[in-house]
Amino acid sequence: LRAPGYTVKGAWDNLVEILGEQSSFEVVRQSPGVLNSPKDTMVGSWKVLKKLFGENKAEELIKKNPTVLKAPSKTAMDAYDALAEALGSESHALAVIERSPGMLRVSSDRVMHVRSELEKRVGAETAENILRASPSAFKLASDTLDSWIMRVTVGGSSHTPTVRGKKSKPMGKKQHSTTNVHKKGFMRNTN
Repeated sequence: LRAPGYTVKGAWDNLVEILGEQSSFEVVRQSPGVLNSPKDTMVGSWKVLKKLFGENKAEELIKKNPTVLKAPSKTAMDAYDALAEALGSESHALAVIERSPGMLRVSSDRVMHVRSELEKRVGAETAENILRASPSAFKLASDTLDSWIMRVTVGGSSHTPTVRGKKSKPMGKKQHSTTNVHKKGFMRNTN
């Protein structure tokens, strides 16, 4: 561990308070790096998870992917808001986070960039459907993202491409930008 002792102690104390001692040992065995997370970051992540899922489900998600506790609360809420926009609804965002809690660590700018790049090729509705099925695309590096988009779109044309055997509607003039998350009022107070 590279964190100072007080960070490790604070992280451990938070884990024990959230999960209990036995579960905390299991979480640290699974992901020792979670102890590098500053106390305020961990508390903020915990609050976001509780707000989105309730206490029991939040505990379950931490056990599934302890690194979610390394996301500052603002990053986590911004990621949730961006996922809700990129996937077309809050319920889809929650489903993706439930499958992969680490999605709360992905920057909102990255989420919207991936959505925008895919939407250019296949249109808004098809982009939402593809990303709901393959949310790990939000974590791809830029050079890998381009080749991934080419693989999931057949023909590679930005004009009415065929995606997984279905014709898609061409994208209209409306472009999603990374600032749409903020313009549309998706921002939430995490306090």
